Amino acid sequence: MVRVIDPRVGETIYDPGCGTGGFLAQAYEHMAGANNAKIGSADQLETLKHRTFYGREKDNLIYPIALANLVLHEIDEPHLWHGNTLTGAETYGGLFADAPATRL
Repeated sequence: MVRVIDPRVGETIYDPGCGTGGFLAQAYEHMAGANNAKIGSADQLETLKHRTFYGREKDNLIYPIALANLVLHEIDEPHLWHGNTLTGAETYGGLFADAPATRL
């Protein structure tokens, strides 16, 4: 599917039922090429690793596996939401809503 879609750096990829993140990981490999050979600049690599991949997974056991899988595939900032795509319901969405601000 990734070869047919042929995504390019600068486009975003969204998987509404990402499971373990396999589609997103394969899209990264396709877009970056072997050893990031298709990346022409540091800006393109930054975009690819931080502003390209989005997904949602509702299963409590699979969600952390998806996060780990994408990080292990060099996607530094996977934007994965834990919730149901069809209903829009978040899982643990308000977990940190009233948490105090952190100080560094």
